[in-house]
Amino acid sequence: MRVYLHLSQYYEWEPVPAGTEVTEDDVKAGLVMPAHQGGYRMKVARPGPRIRECHINETHIVGRIVAEKSDVRFSGRTLSRKEAVAAVIQEQLLPGHAERNWIAKVEVHDDGPDEDMMHKHLAHLSAIPHARRPGQTIIPPSDIADHKARYAETADHAAHLSAHFGVKP
Repeated sequence: MRVYLHLSQYYEWEPVPAGTEVTEDDVKAGLVMPAHQGGYRMKVARPGPRIRECHINETHIVGRIVAEKSDVRFSGRTLSRKEAVAAVIQEQLLPGHAERNWIAKVEVHDDGPDEDMMHKHLAHLSAIPHARRPGQTIIPPSDIADHKARYAETADHAAHLSAHFGVKP
């Protein structure tokens, strides 16, 4: 799946000026990050417009669906494919590139779900014991049909992402 986010502003990462003190709190807050060749880079907002192209493969989407259900840090609910795509963009792309209210338009080019891959993942994970939930598997076998149905739902991803991020028409 390819998602194009049309941004009114965006972040660039620039070297931190010499003599600027970088604290651990700055790093934890995502304001700076270590540079590849030493030092730090800082997040700087720039005026747009700019288009950010995101490639999200089906394995990543399925992984986010499985994480929502099995990881104790998440809610344990069954995500649809469109909800998983929104979560991936919100959690992994936006923090380093833009704020959600900077999204002016969303375009999506989708090749559709890979139901065979999803079935193989679910079959495998329904047989593995959950490390933090004794007596349960990572994906309970009783949840497989619901996961398949939610994954295979047809969706207008551009409309869903626009609504999710509050993009005004």
